[in-house]
Amino acid sequence: MAVKFCGGCDPSYDRGEYFERIRSVARGLIDFVSLDEGGYEAVLIISGCQTDCPREALELEPSLRVVSLTDGDAEPGQVVENLLK
Repeated sequence: MAVKFCGGCDPSYDRGEYFERIRSVARGLIDFVSLDEGGYEAVLIISGCQTDCPREALELEPSLRVVSLTDGDAEPGQVVENLLK
């Protein structure tokens, strides 16, 4: 799964810390890579606010599954469960 962070112009939570919590729960279940690495089947977008700029700006294959998080409120276990669906 590729991970894309927003530019962080107005974040309402610590996106990096939130991703680390998700990655910790997903260890051994999901391999995270950057968009530049390729070879992914889905994209996780972590935005710092509800505007969700990366989702609008990215030009992704229509067949890719895209999961976008904008507030850091979902429990990491729930996020991983959703990502594995």
